[in-house]
Order: sequence, then C-alpha cells, then structure tokens
Amino acid sequence: AAEARAAHCADLRLDATPPYLVVRAHGPRDARTMHLASFAVPALRAWSTRRAALPIEGELLFTLTPDGRPITDMSFGRIVSEILNAIGATDVEMSPRTLRNTFCRRHLLAGHSRDDVSQMLGLASNRTCDRIAATLTPAQTLQENVEVERKG
Repeated sequence: AAEARAAHCADLRLDATPPYLVVRAHGPRDARTMHLASFAVPALRAWSTRRAALPIEGELLFTLTPDGRPITDMSFGRIVSEILNAIGATDVEMSPRTLRNTFCRRHLLAGHSRDDVSQMLGLASNRTCDRIAATLTPAQTLQENVEVERKG
C-alpha cells in the first residue's frame, strides 16, 4: 500500500513490453520492477489518462481528491473495504492486507518460489509467504494450478 501511494506518474510504464511499474527504493527495500498482470493494464491505462487530465499538482500517480491530496492509510483502507463489499467478499478482513495475501497466495499456487513472491511484494523476509504457504493444502495447490493453467 505504501509503495502504491508513493508511486509517481513516470513510474508507470504501460507501453513497455511487458508493462511495468518501477517501485522506488525505500528503507531497507531496493528499487525493483513490477510487471503488471494483463487484467490490470486497461484499468491503469484508463486511470493514467484520467489522472493526466486532472488539475492536480505533483507527481503522485494515485491521489484521493481532485485537489491532489495523497491517499492516506485510512483512505486506502476505506477504498479496499468498499471494493470488497461491492464484490460481496464480506467474510474477509476488510483491509489492504487482504490484497497482499491474495496476491501472495495466487502466485504461490501458480508455482512461483517464495523468494520470488517475497521480492515481488517488496518484503524484507519470506515470513509472510511461509505463513500463507502453510495454509495451502497439496490438493488445493494441485487443483488451483490446474485451474490457472486452464485459464491461461
């Protein structure tokens, strides 16, 4: 969440092959490149176009208001909660942590190593991936890998 809130417009490279977001170095975390999932590109392209047309000063990619106020932890939490409610996901923790954990789970199920997933998430250690991997059963992993391959 903090990395998304700190992203600058110039960090989003939608015309690259594949499209990516540059995540700037901060604290103990090195800068890295995050390739974007294909489903996210149209939404990010639409937002980037809209963002460029807004009368907002500054370089932040994501803002909360037309007057350019940045998204805060609390406002980001409200946005995630509203989205989860809108899709009927009421039996989950209503926080950005749900997004992180879902990303982690899906990439582990798709066969990515915990080191790779930790790096994609910008985590300093593998503890989160280890904790989530421990919740996956071998049958679930096999079934979801088959579904991921089927969907392509």
